[in-house]
Amino acid sequence: MALVRCSEASPVLAQGLPYLSAGSAVFGILLALMASTPQHLLAWSSVSQMGFVIAAPQWAGLYGLAHGLAKPLLFVGTSVTHPWRWPMLLLGTASLAGVPGSLGYVAKALSLSALDPWHEWLLVGVTVGTTCLGVRVLRAPVSPMKGETTSATAWQDKVALVLWGGGLLWGWLPATFPAAGVAFGADNLLKALLSLGVGIPLGWFWERIPLKGGLVNEGLEAVVGGLSVVLVLVWALLAVGNYGTLP
Repeated sequence: MALVRCSEASPVLAQGLPYLSAGSAVFGILLALMASTPQHLLAWSSVSQMGFVIAAPQWAGLYGLAHGLAKPLLFVGTSVTHPWRWPMLLLGTASLAGVPGSLGYVAKALSLSALDPWHEWLLVGVTVGTTCLGVRVLRAPVSPMKGETTSATAWQDKVALVLWGGGLLWGWLPATFPAAGVAFGADNLLKALLSLGVGIPLGWFWERIPLKGGLVNEGLEAVVGGLSVVLVLVWALLAVGNYGTLP
């Protein structure tokens, strides 16, 4: 969000924002697909989702809200064993994948509608990858975050499901959003159904590929190194853009 606000004051950053968005979305989804645990998968998918957040600055707040409501449900749902985990996982994955009617769908549709064609269809492709992640999360065994699982349904889980999950259902109330007509237009519905129709079978196939230990090094040093490379590329992009605007 800070990057979006800074782009309002920097024409150079504003010009480079679509490329930062595309790079973050693709970089995050590729590493998420190669993650070895649901928690690593969800963490890298957040990097990818930030590419959607900054894609259309006018809808960054709405997309950030949708992501902020969905991701806690998924983190909790992947680490507990009580029956309430399934509503958490289903609501969270539906919103991230952009299932029509969810808040994530509305945010995604409005954001994509504001982009250039190359940027729009690139993020549609990333959405296919996000759907693959959703399938893998739903089919993955419980992976505790702190060494133990929780089989009892705590009152905190129920409150979280009501607040976060209820927030994700705002998309069923088109009157809540002045631009709901755009979000539920035929072209946006078609793109959402296309992403789901391609992503679900691919996710089913990808989930069956054994990823013992992960396909990439998920240690802290490797993560910091990878993000450092991205930061250098971002700096180079902005430097070139700034040079091009000099008289």
